[in-house]
Amino acid sequence: MTHVVALPPGEWIHAATGRAVWGAHEVHVPLDDVPVYVRAGAEPDLLAVLAGGE
Repeated sequence: MTHVVALPPGEWIHAATGRAVWGAHEVHVPLDDVPVYVRAGAEPDLLAVLAGGE
């Protein structure tokens, strides 16, 4: 079973896997997946935060 995540236009990165998705998009993800997507341009900042940086 899956559920749908609707993303607005742009380049998105799945926070847990690093998988990229482009454009206005509907993504089907497993029910046990937490669908956290970040803007591709924000990924380096997010990684720094997760690594304990600023």
